[in-house]
Amino acid sequence: MTRLEWTREMSRRNRGRRHSEETRRKIGDAHRGKPLSAEHRAKLSVSHSGEHHGNWGKHLSHETCLKIAKSKRGKPRSIDTRAKLSAANCGKHHSAETRAKMSEAGKGERHHNWGVHFSPDECVRMREMAVRAWQNPEFRERGLRNLIGASRVRPTGIERRMRTLLDARFPGEWKYVGNGEVIIGNKNPDFVNINGRKAVIEVFGDYWHSEEKTGVPLDQHAADRITHFAKYGFNCLVIWEHEMHNKSAVLEKVEAFCAS
Repeated sequence: MTRLEWTREMSRRNRGRRHSEETRRKIGDAHRGKPLSAEHRAKLSVSHSGEHHGNWGKHLSHETCLKIAKSKRGKPRSIDTRAKLSAANCGKHHSAETRAKMSEAGKGERHHNWGVHFSPDECVRMREMAVRAWQNPEFRERGLRNLIGASRVRPTGIERRMRTLLDARFPGEWKYVGNGEVIIGNKNPDFVNINGRKAVIEVFGDYWHSEEKTGVPLDQHAADRITHFAKYGFNCLVIWEHEMHNKSAVLEKVEAFCAS
């Protein structure tokens, strides 16, 4: 009998048996701190993948899914684990069929939270977990990048026009980062200087940054953004969409900003 066959036989015999809480604790204490060899890790990976896995082809019940979710709730993955998961999934794209299945699974009664009503205590606990997570600078910065990237198509039309002007007049000095690439104090500037100066440029759309949308007067809105970046040692220049109609005036404004 090979080792794999033996493992399957033992798994079959022990199926349905449950260790007591004390036994599980002893097993955990006995294995804690013992590093696994590369060969051992490779065997574990094979045994837990594809048809070798004990749950291959099985569909877990709704109750079982809830139990698994409850057992993992409140146990955040480490930064290292999240980085490995991100690297493993980088560049992978689900097929149209898979995306359709995922979309269908997340709707109505098929969703694992369908019909579930969280208690007030559970809602408070979930809120506290979210607050703690956003207090982590790395989590907050990554979350902001994802939100910005998913919010709308970037760069916008006026940002593309501004990038064209900057690349033509100031080659190698300004980089577009409005897609969430650079976060400064929870704010994402549109352009950042990459030639040794701590300076950023913001391009404000007349509609999205208007007083009607923000509730703040135009001058105050721009001043608030300049003040924000100044806290982190960055000079900020704000260019409005209506100013982009006069390219020469915009370039003169940028030149004066760079000379200051």
